[in-house]
Amino acid sequence: MSKNNSNMKNNLIKLTMFLSLVLLSAFLLMAGINMLNLQNTGVAGGDTGNTSSSQGNNKQPEPSMNFGNGRKDDWQERVDKRRSERKSSESFSGEFSYGESQGEGGFGSGEFVVPKNVPNIDISGENIMPDIPFGSGEGGQTIALGNERQPHMPVFEVLGYPNYPFLKVMVMENYYKNHWLAVEEEPEVKINFDEKLEEKFTTNSVKIKPIQPSSGYLPVLSGVIDFKYRSSVNWYKIAETYYAEDTISDFYSMDYMKVASNDKLMFADTDDSYPYTISVPAEIDSIIDTIIENSSSDFDIIMGVENYLRTNYSLQNGNINIYGNNDGIMSFLMKKGGAGNTLDFMSAYAYLLRASGIPCRLAVGYKINRELPYQVVYRDQAYIYPEIKFKEYGWVPMDVFGYNPSFTPEFETVTKLTSVSDEARRGTSFTAKGTVTDANGQGLDDMTVLIYVKPSKTDNTLSYVKADVNNGQFEVTCDIKHSTDAGKYQVVADLLENDLYRTSTSDPEMRVTTDTHIELNVINSVIGKSFEVQGQLLDSYSKEGVPNQSIELRYLSLDVIDSVLTGEEGKFSKIVELENLNNISPHKNFFFVKGYDINYKIEFLGTDIFYPSNTDSNIYIWRILWLRIMLFLLLIAIVIVVLIVTRVIKRRSLQNEEDLVFALDGDLPNPVTDYVQTVTRDVNIRMFIGFPQIKDGYPDVWGINEELVIRFEDDSQNLDEIKTTFDHKGTYRIKVLEGAGKIAKRDIRIVNYREEVIEKGKLLLKGFSKNIDINDKMTLREILLLMKSQLSTMQYMILEQIFIIMEKAVYSLSDITRDDYELFYMCIQKYEAEK
Repeated sequence: MSKNNSNMKNNLIKLTMFLSLVLLSAFLLMAGINMLNLQNTGVAGGDTGNTSSSQGNNKQPEPSMNFGNGRKDDWQERVDKRRSERKSSESFSGEFSYGESQGEGGFGSGEFVVPKNVPNIDISGENIMPDIPFGSGEGGQTIALGNERQPHMPVFEVLGYPNYPFLKVMVMENYYKNHWLAVEEEPEVKINFDEKLEEKFTTNSVKIKPIQPSSGYLPVLSGVIDFKYRSSVNWYKIAETYYAEDTISDFYSMDYMKVASNDKLMFADTDDSYPYTISVPAEIDSIIDTIIENSSSDFDIIMGVENYLRTNYSLQNGNINIYGNNDGIMSFLMKKGGAGNTLDFMSAYAYLLRASGIPCRLAVGYKINRELPYQVVYRDQAYIYPEIKFKEYGWVPMDVFGYNPSFTPEFETVTKLTSVSDEARRGTSFTAKGTVTDANGQGLDDMTVLIYVKPSKTDNTLSYVKADVNNGQFEVTCDIKHSTDAGKYQVVADLLENDLYRTSTSDPEMRVTTDTHIELNVINSVIGKSFEVQGQLLDSYSKEGVPNQSIELRYLSLDVIDSVLTGEEGKFSKIVELENLNNISPHKNFFFVKGYDINYKIEFLGTDIFYPSNTDSNIYIWRILWLRIMLFLLLIAIVIVVLIVTRVIKRRSLQNEEDLVFALDGDLPNPVTDYVQTVTRDVNIRMFIGFPQIKDGYPDVWGINEELVIRFEDDSQNLDEIKTTFDHKGTYRIKVLEGAGKIAKRDIRIVNYREEVIEKGKLLLKGFSKNIDINDKMTLREILLLMKSQLSTMQYMILEQIFIIMEKAVYSLSDITRDDYELFYMCIQKYEAEK
């Protein structure tokens, strides 16, 4: 029993802990949902659907976010500070302005006159809306909202997804006596001659092209943009607007990066440094206090102001309030439950935000569809909307109160392109003809058709040209643009709407063709049986490569056909293997190499878009005959081996001769006797043959391959010389002849000095062997030591010099020169004289 009670107790404890955990989780979940319970009435750059508001409900929305007391106190302190800095007066009369100017002071009191040439918005309700400059003609400087709808007339094209659903034309910074005024500022000239301005659709970029060539203020994106055009424009830095003094007929481009969504703006601070002053009556201060009391961020105030106006006033765009000399904003705000148009609501919205310390201004431009990649903007899309300046994102347009100015005409139309060229070559033009009728087939008049050239119907592009419709027909000549590549296209004709008739479309197909040509990277000659053909297939008009096309390669002398596909930038490459060169007669035939002149043709057969082209070239193929080269090298190797063997044998023979120096086997031959032979002529004049290079006392001996001077001289000292070289050893006889008789003769012995020294040395050693014992293992130094005791000092020194020269001749590879020979011969003579 006690065991069961214990188990029950444990189960109750576990159940209690589980329920506590569930309750805690539910509490935390509800707290999180409460923190994320954000209001969704105002959207930065988005759309709202509610166009009417209820009356009599003054309850303010709950705060959207809870940041904690510490952070809210800091934010509240910042709000109070900026409100007090900007408030210039608490009294209200016609003499005071509301958000009147940047910087200190205001317009002051007295009769108000709109400054000349300063764009402004009149909210008094006594004027109608005039033209907005650019796209629809030159209009006045004052814009007012009347009860007449603007004409549904096309003004410009927009290509690209915009960052916000607005295009800004002018900006009104200040308000005074029913007029919103632009800031008077000197523009900066913005020069951006961008030669690479791309007309094609790109992300984060918008292109605008006017329907009619126009000048004036340009529709531009809000936020930070990179404006590009091929000419100069004026840039108003404070307003962030652009003005073209020259007529613009082409497109301009704007690139953007940051887009401030609601998710980002919830945590963003508005720009407290933006300077302005404002007069705020006590009644308005009370409204602002209530809105701020229920807010915890700048974004809460922005949404709170919109909710206040939606809750307490009725938006009716057909309603025109005539304020006369009374201030329009004060009159509207003081009449709770009253009705007002979009301009009333926008003016009150901007004023209340400024009174809250948040910088806000009104922009004049067009409301467009942010979700369309291409659209034509019409004049009746002119719109006035507020911009709020955030510290991080700059001026951000706010899409509040949900007014949509779009319009759909009543009657349908039929547009047909009845005649379009099937083909147009790049660099030329084509003609488009067509008809425009209503649904009953009745021709229309005074309308405009835009002609497009698109790769497909769904592609988004700017128009090529516009055509005027007269009596239900149109005809226009279209130049093929440089940016239009060769290919298949849809020629699209779009009818522009007016107040009565809707748009309609016709889209037949057309081919844009082009000539081509082939460029080769020519190689003049190669070695081997293969070579590479490289080239590029180019569009003759644009000089751009044509990819994914088949190229044929024909080798005329080989009867071979290859093919290759062009790659990126139209480039192609093919390795050609030549296996049957033996079937071709060589152009040049040498023992080791043969040359073949190969002609080849490169041909592009063309397509329905690209016209055919061809080119030809030639290459010299050198074929190396390796077998012959190997046989020749083998023969050279054999010759070299024979020479080496012969030299080895000769060196061994020389070594044997050197060994004989010491062997002293047999008698050595006697040296040849030197002599001079003279002949006496009948006239008693003698002729002499001399060798001036041979010193006196030396025999007529000269070295092989040494230049010898031979001198011929008579008694009268008439002389002549010749120079000659003997390349063989032996005794040569030099003769002087006169007729058949000899006048003089003299012999010269040509020797190898090394052999001569060895020969003389052998004779010397043979004489020594009579006095001392000499064997073949003894060196010359050992022989010299044995002889020392038998020699005088002078004889020993002379013999030592003789042995030095003999050692050089026997043991050294150094040459034995003429000087060595003469020294050796002189020492032999002195040694003999000392005996």
